[in-house]
Amino acid sequence: MLKLITLILAGVFLTIGTVQAQYKIVDEVVTNDTIPASEDVTNMAYAIVGDTLFHGRKIADRKIVITGYRLSSGMSFYKDTIAGLPRSFRFIDISFSANNLLITDYNSYLSIALDKHRAPLYKGISPVREGAPVFRNCSFLSDSVALLYIVYNFHPKTRAAGLYLNLLNVNTNEFIKKEYFPFPGVSMAQVSRSWVTVANDKIYAVSPLSGVLFEFDKSLKLVGSKTMSLFDDKTREQNIGFEQYLDSSAVAYRQQVLSGNSEKEPQLAGIKSKTYSLIDTLSKSFTYIERIFPYNKDYIGVSVSNYEYDNKYKDFFVVDTHGNIIKEIKKWNYSVSPYITKPEELFPVDINREKNYFPYFQDGFIYTGSLYNYSLFLQGSVNDVTENIFKKTAQNGYVWSILKYKIEQ
Repeated sequence: MLKLITLILAGVFLTIGTVQAQYKIVDEVVTNDTIPASEDVTNMAYAIVGDTLFHGRKIADRKIVITGYRLSSGMSFYKDTIAGLPRSFRFIDISFSANNLLITDYNSYLSIALDKHRAPLYKGISPVREGAPVFRNCSFLSDSVALLYIVYNFHPKTRAAGLYLNLLNVNTNEFIKKEYFPFPGVSMAQVSRSWVTVANDKIYAVSPLSGVLFEFDKSLKLVGSKTMSLFDDKTREQNIGFEQYLDSSAVAYRQQVLSGNSEKEPQLAGIKSKTYSLIDTLSKSFTYIERIFPYNKDYIGVSVSNYEYDNKYKDFFVVDTHGNIIKEIKKWNYSVSPYITKPEELFPVDINREKNYFPYFQDGFIYTGSLYNYSLFLQGSVNDVTENIFKKTAQNGYVWSILKYKIEQ
């Protein structure tokens, strides 16, 4: 079980690549938080802002623990245990402001006042209730207002497929605004759905195939859009054609279902039972945007999947909030090397992770959470090195630490 958990958490061990000189580990902050090897550590999340990191993990059937750390020292300054949560509760996302912390599961959230002036509040919302907000991820826009959002191709009898944005006031526990927008290429949401981020107090969403960057203000009003120059003309033409095909197929399927006709799913319409067929088609024939994420307060990071790389690398772009390319690194390595000669080959920066465990880019550095003490690093084959990690972790438990990287290119 320990090996399986380690493989899942490391993520990078699932794909083999070769590290280029793109980034270098310059520091490790080891916290004062040791987790017994017997605990399930697959249900957790963390977030970083400035010198502050908050980490949450499930420690029992209906109980979680939230810990705040200072990156500069690794020492904890906040700890709270919250009980009484549903057994099914999972950390999909976590975000915090100066005085509040928010954790989301699918269509449920846990709101915590960091100064404890109000009790923690868990709220689950039925996604099928008429007019109910629907969401998966979260980001604070101000100290008390958070954006809860999702991009998804829902079943036609549930709700329209697309982008749903919701503003939640965590002090009053009220949704103060909800908006829906059709989303180009939404059928790809079964493959990846990390196409929304917040930068410079505004909200950005990107269509994965056509590469259109949409900008929303803090009132959820669409205020602009621009096609980014991430793809060459041939790739863009191919992508737009496939995007139109997916969207038209999804519309036809929706009309078919709502009219009461057969619910037989059209080929490659991107609905759930066709997910693996769609993944196979994309991975073998298309270059597309997998996710966008904060790079700093003014710039956005973009991870692009290129079918020519056979899942060994990603293309990494930094764009401004107008979609202009500021930085480009081709063949960004996100996977472990078959033979380990330096620590970056064992602990690469994985820009293919889900948002609850995604690297944080800040002031020219990258921060990633790790459950393994950096001192476990040894040179050798990946099998020998990871076997050593398994043994040490079984003896001493997990050690929550933060690796700090400097971008070299």
